[in-house]
Amino acid sequence: MPIHVKDQEKGRLQNLNRDIFCCVSPSYKSEPSQKSRFCGSSCSCNDYLWQIMGRSPCCDKDGLKKGPWTPAEDQKLLAYIEEHGHGSWRSLPEKAGLQRCGKSCRLRWTNYLRPDIKRGKFTVQEEQTIIQLHALLGNRWSAIATHLPKRTDNEIKNYWNTHLKKRLVKMGIDPVTHKHKNGTLLSSTGQSKNLATLSHMAQWESARLEAEARLARESKLLHVQHHRNNKPAAPDYCLAHKSSSTNWTKPNQGNGDQQLESPTSTVTFSENLPLMIMHLGIPMENRNSRVAEKRSVSFEYGRYGNPTTIVLEEKISALEGAESTLVMASGMCASTVMLLALVPAAGHIVTTTDCYRKTRIFMENFLPKMGITVTVIDPADIAGLEAAVNKYQVSLFFTESPTNPFLRCVDIELVSEICHKRGTLVCIDGTFATPLNQKALAFGADLVVHSLTKYIGGHNDVLGGCICGPLKIVSEIRNLHHVLGGTLNPNAAYLMIRGMKTMHLRVQQQNSTASRMAEILEAHPKVSHVYYPGLASHPEHHIAKRQMTGFGGVVSFEIDGDIERTIKFVDSLKIPYIAPSFGGCESIVDQPAIMSYWDLTQEERLKYGIKDNLVRFSFGVEDFEDVKADVLQALEAI
Repeated sequence: MPIHVKDQEKGRLQNLNRDIFCCVSPSYKSEPSQKSRFCGSSCSCNDYLWQIMGRSPCCDKDGLKKGPWTPAEDQKLLAYIEEHGHGSWRSLPEKAGLQRCGKSCRLRWTNYLRPDIKRGKFTVQEEQTIIQLHALLGNRWSAIATHLPKRTDNEIKNYWNTHLKKRLVKMGIDPVTHKHKNGTLLSSTGQSKNLATLSHMAQWESARLEAEARLARESKLLHVQHHRNNKPAAPDYCLAHKSSSTNWTKPNQGNGDQQLESPTSTVTFSENLPLMIMHLGIPMENRNSRVAEKRSVSFEYGRYGNPTTIVLEEKISALEGAESTLVMASGMCASTVMLLALVPAAGHIVTTTDCYRKTRIFMENFLPKMGITVTVIDPADIAGLEAAVNKYQVSLFFTESPTNPFLRCVDIELVSEICHKRGTLVCIDGTFATPLNQKALAFGADLVVHSLTKYIGGHNDVLGGCICGPLKIVSEIRNLHHVLGGTLNPNAAYLMIRGMKTMHLRVQQQNSTASRMAEILEAHPKVSHVYYPGLASHPEHHIAKRQMTGFGGVVSFEIDGDIERTIKFVDSLKIPYIAPSFGGCESIVDQPAIMSYWDLTQEERLKYGIKDNLVRFSFGVEDFEDVKADVLQALEAI
């Protein structure tokens, strides 16, 4: 009788099991006729077994030690990492003179020898974070550990198994699904209260934790080490911003040549979020892929965020290379909340002379009511910055780069080094640069602020702002943001997500047009001065070349004439809109003396360098030849 296919499969699997078992068990004796197919002279049983198991037998190599580490071995490992860093764990043991495998060295360092390891009892906040993240990530202890500074994944796992898991079981909660067990009645009012507290705690922050937990899981693929390289900046600044098919590289000098992600990586990044929510209004989000994960995230109050803003935050984090991002209702909202959250009462901040006027008003007129004092320096005054951080206990150095409206550039790497020596945070407003032209975090800045209204939104039809940086600092700002409000609504977030899909195309065109027009304007006899970091005449051109890949789409210049002649030039333009904004698809022209600074006298305006003949021109995505012809005819008209 023929053997059924099922029986044939069963026999094959039995033979395979026996063959593997004979390789690893000396006590197993097979008959000659049953000798393993993998025990011949031309085959390594152990190698095949490790292939089946999907592991490398590195710890089984001859001569490698196992078991407890000795103090001498610990000292060798510490000395090597202190001098060289750990680098590749696989090659470290040989370089450090250790008879250990790479995995053993990695675990010893991570779980026992790291100098920043935090020992002792877990705080209530840490316990809550572990429970919340476990509900989202399960037993992914490494991902959970990224949200608990100085705690090891091994310590967190042990604490979960010995304390938190048992606590949830006692409260009638399944530690796997984090749901109340069906049919389980709580025996006391105390347990009911604890359960209610836990449930509320797990819900009110779940929106933020979901985004940040997912970012932690994906950051290994998206986050890149930023190093300087030895390549000089390309002379053609209009091509400095690379196309979507190439990677963004940090144009600096140093020991690395690693690359950042292409700007198009944000087009489809993390748009699928859990949708079993309580939410005011209809969120504009992609509704298609989290059902299988059986996760539910509660947005119990609109001010704490919504699914669409979380998607936007993750996209900006990926683009900026940041651990976390917080979006708000406007760029001004982002700046003010950041300052209020990070600068204590009676604190001190340092800022620069050239900056957005409303930001300066807030720092000079409103912060002093809280006892906060301000030192104002020139963007290039490094000595003034050093004197300020040495004289005062400075909480924050806040500046734009490039600045508004003269496009001054701050040496981000240098000011970060100076400030960090004194424990001062550095925040860069990178709105004029965009994350595509400049990544301030890669040069040492702690935080980056953007007005999303400008290049990121890109269509002059929506307001928004954001703060990017480390999770710990952004979370501190987020706490105050939840109190003050200023929440970005879902529709505005949706419009910005839509705008980001063409951001690299828009910025590339704007970089090119602005660079070419700056050269034309500088050579024109009716233009007395041009401010653009891509020009060799710009005072910080050397800095801009080092830390930017493109110089932006805004050019400021002064007409050779008085206020009336400048007004005539602006009125003669046909393509651009006259408005106090920039960064959109449409070109926009602004005469600061009669727009942004209209309420000041001429003498007061000159204190800020604002002359009557100053023009700020934001170039859009129109055809270059059309824009060029329009500007030249307007100059001829005066």
